[in-house]
Amino acid sequence: MDTAAPSTISDQTILTGETSGTVTVLDGGTLVIDGSHDGTVVLEGGGALFVRGVLNGALEVGSLSTATISGDVSGKIDIRIAGTIVVEGEGRVAGPVANYGSFTNRGLRSGPVVGREPDDQDGAVNAEPVHPGIYNYTLPPRG
Repeated sequence: MDTAAPSTISDQTILTGETSGTVTVLDGGTLVIDGSHDGTVVLEGGGALFVRGVLNGALEVGSLSTATISGDVSGKIDIRIAGTIVVEGEGRVAGPVANYGSFTNRGLRSGPVVGREPDDQDGAVNAEPVHPGIYNYTLPPRG
């Protein structure tokens, strides 16, 4: 059963288990997703996100915010000017990306990118979507 996540985060918060809801991370706040979260995550200026589990939902990365992904993100991603996303080697993202900041990919990405081209580094994979569509992107189970 899903547990409602806090709606606003201004310090360090770790989500474990199954959570849901829209979460806004304020300046100075850090959200760590260790479990599975269904819902939108909004990083306001100076907020930070670490996805070590699964995020199913939209991710909005504001100016001067950072998202580091070593788990899975399935959903629309919006990176504003001076916002940063880093997909680590074991990380995977699936869905459309609007990149007007910095998008470094060392893992797997699947879906179209508008705006600035991502920085696909050595070993990175740009895969065809499993279920292409407007927002219907999924990742295969980890093997």
